[in-house]
Amino acid sequence: MSEEVKNAANNVPRSMVYSVILNGFLGFGILIAFLICADFEAAASSDAAVPFVPVLAGALGSNAGASVITAIILILTIFAGVGVLASASRMMWSFARDHGLPGWRSLSQAIAVVAIATALLGLINIGSSTAFSDTLSLLLESLYTSYLLVCGLLLYRRLRGQIGSAALNPSAEDFVKDVGFQEWGPWHVPGILGILNNGFSCVYLVIICFFSFWPEERKVTPAKMNYSVLVTGFVAVFSIGYYLVWGRKTYNGPVVEMDLTVELREGNVDRHHVQSK
Repeated sequence: MSEEVKNAANNVPRSMVYSVILNGFLGFGILIAFLICADFEAAASSDAAVPFVPVLAGALGSNAGASVITAIILILTIFAGVGVLASASRMMWSFARDHGLPGWRSLSQAIAVVAIATALLGLINIGSSTAFSDTLSLLLESLYTSYLLVCGLLLYRRLRGQIGSAALNPSAEDFVKDVGFQEWGPWHVPGILGILNNGFSCVYLVIICFFSFWPEERKVTPAKMNYSVLVTGFVAVFSIGYYLVWGRKTYNGPVVEMDLTVELREGNVDRHHVQSK
């Protein structure tokens, strides 16, 4: 997603930090207002399929007002879904371009695959609400697991001294193969503070991932069982098997795109080597 952003090393992390700060304050304010105004006993005794609707109606004293706010929430959810569709299809297309996935080499095909898969997952709720809830839980656990992998690998490189601020300047051809030492970008937490930050993140994510696989009640029945651990295990085994059988033969890391004019000017590429190609 960062390939088309100008000065991505600064603008992408800056936008992420600003987004967390802005949405964090707004979400905290909405949470305080919701807790003060909500009548949870009335919401619990309501037959509404969505609990927050009677809470809004009781707080506003108007069904019309609750309907308007609910409509705003639905519109924002649709916009968020469009953004998720764009990011998921772009990641699938980029991974296929890097030979990590078969097919879907065009962006339109990736969008179609993601849209159809999402629509099919939505049909699960027709057959079983338990399976649909487990699918939604799996999405959250997948996000946390991906965060854990990134934080764990970064903590591993920090502790082994394989990342720093004075790396070599490898050529584009050897960049992906050079895994011994990586250079910091402009956004990072240096020194011991960074190690503590990554360590705390890993511990927090391990706890979250562990308890997210448990069912909601101690007396487990087939209808109330949390099957997300089964699906997560299947995805992990399938991914490892896919890589061992096919992926390792074609995937050699991200495809590095470069501007030959800039590289020749800076002397990172041999002019005679380019002419021979």
